[in-house]
Amino acid sequence: MQAVETCSAAPSTLPERILGALPSSGTTTLYDVIAALHEVVEPGEDALVVAIVDQWLRSGRLRFVDEVTIAA
Repeated sequence: MQAVETCSAAPSTLPERILGALPSSGTTTLYDVIAALHEVVEPGEDALVVAIVDQWLRSGRLRFVDEVTIAA
């Protein structure tokens, strides 16, 4: 499983309960980040989880430890 690194970033417009799912810094797996988000969003909000992970990856709040190519 590809490791990801979590990073502190500028304040976000996301609710605190969602931001709390992401540690301030450290290394984990993308699967664990997605699982943590699923614990704090309403059931059936898969599109929201995908949008949050996408935003965190694009902003640098979440990044892959090793170089990888992400298909658009």
